[in-house]
Amino acid sequence: SFAIPRCMTPATPTEITNLLGDVDPMVVEQILELGATTDEIAQAIACVEADRAGEIRIPMTTRVAAIYAIIEDAFDELVQDDQAYPAVG
Repeated sequence: SFAIPRCMTPATPTEITNLLGDVDPMVVEQILELGATTDEIAQAIACVEADRAGEIRIPMTTRVAAIYAIIEDAFDELVQDDQAYPAVG
């Protein structure tokens, strides 16, 4: 049987929470609805962090841009709560 490579499999709620930390369950749900992979979520996090640091970021795919839009708001809330995303990679 053919196995789908892990990088192409949609992330689970646990994997999303591991990447994003303690975020609103609606954030997790919105990302689940996109069918995003852990790699795509990690790319979106890296783009948010690059933007916050004033660094140049790599272009995003449509799905990564959608994740970016979702987590950018969550990032603002985490920063207000004096938290930050865990390191990715």
